[in-house]
Formats: sequence, C-alpha cells, structure tokens
Amino acid sequence: MIGPQTDYAMLIASLPPHALSLWDVQNKSLSRVQLDRHLSLLRDEDKQTLNNIEAALHWAKMPSIKQAQLAAKNADQLLSTLDNYFLEDVVIWRLQIRTIMAAIRYRKLKPSLKEAAEFQGYGEVVSRIKKNWQTEDFTLNNRFPWVKEANQLFNANETVALEKLLLNLSWQHYEKIGQGHYFDFEAVIIYVLRWDIINRWAKNDEQKAMQQFELLVEQALII
Repeated sequence: MIGPQTDYAMLIASLPPHALSLWDVQNKSLSRVQLDRHLSLLRDEDKQTLNNIEAALHWAKMPSIKQAQLAAKNADQLLSTLDNYFLEDVVIWRLQIRTIMAAIRYRKLKPSLKEAAEFQGYGEVVSRIKKNWQTEDFTLNNRFPWVKEANQLFNANETVALEKLLLNLSWQHYEKIGQGHYFDFEAVIIYVLRWDIINRWAKNDEQKAMQQFELLVEQALII
C-alpha cells in the first residue's frame, strides 16, 4: 500500500508504456494477473473506484436496448459516487458512445419515428437521437464525426471494421485526455482503460484466428 495520490508515480513508472498507436500493439504487454499485481499498490478506495469504472465501461459487443438502459442506470449510481470531474467525464464520454451505438442498432430493428420514442440511453445525446431518428448521423456529426461511418459499417455488417473504428476512437480519446496526467490516479485509470482496449482487440484477433483454424480443419487443410 502506498500513500497519497501523488505517490502513484511509483506505480505508473512500474508499468510498461503503451504504444503510440493501437495498431502498433503486437500483443498484450502484460497479462491481467500481472496488471493486477501492479494495481495492488492502489489505496483500497481508489482500487474500488477503478473496479467500478471498469465494470461500467466494460467492452462488449454491440449493446442492445436493454443493455443500454441498464448501463444508464448503473452509470447514475457510479457517477453519484465519484468526486472527480475528470473521471466523471471519462465515464460520461464512453457511455454516450455506447448509447449512440445502441441507437444505431435499435433503429435498424425499428426504423419508424413512432418507435423512436421507446429508445432509452444515457446522457444529453438521447433527446437529439430521438428528434433526428431517421437522419443517418442523428445530426450528431459536429460533435461525433464518426457516427455516420459507424452507421454505414453496422448496416453493411462490417463488424470487424466497426470494432476497429470504436476501439481506435477510444484509444485516441484516452491518449488525448491523459495528457497532463502522468503520475496520478487519473493516469492509472487511463492506463487501465487503454489496457482494456488492447485486451479487447487481442481477444478479437484470437477469435478470428480460431475461426480461421476451424475453417481450415473443415476443409481438411489441417490434419
């Protein structure tokens, strides 16, 4: 256990640095078990905060409407416990991304304006989404310029390309907001969230490799 938050320099210095680009990451630099050993240096209250944020922002496949609603409920509970504007913004940003993606999915299932009223999610984007249900980017392009591309990829069933878009979006966002936070608790949060992205992408690659292996087996190319 170490002392005040400013002493987290020791923890940050012990962690291998992330690559500048997500696509430069060849594999996970450390396992979750190894990461948790480093994180054992956190104070108990900070460790709980990190666990709560990770649980709320856990990477998952395209969220359903029920998942979006549950995320919104959990987010309110989490945000009520945070006394840190930086961490609040981290959580809100990610949940708004999830809300937009849930809306894209829900709109494909129920495209009519009448059914738009049923949509629920998190944050101020919800009202804009409902009002502009049949507009490709929900008129969110100025603030979220990636929405139109994400919608096109989803409707084209380009799931890998869509996941790459969203993972890289978060990777770059965390890198940007992490500037100025190098040896504090906020830096630890950003480091772990970026590790989560690497882990998600590594699992994606593992799944694709297994699918390819199974296909080769079926074709009798591997015996």
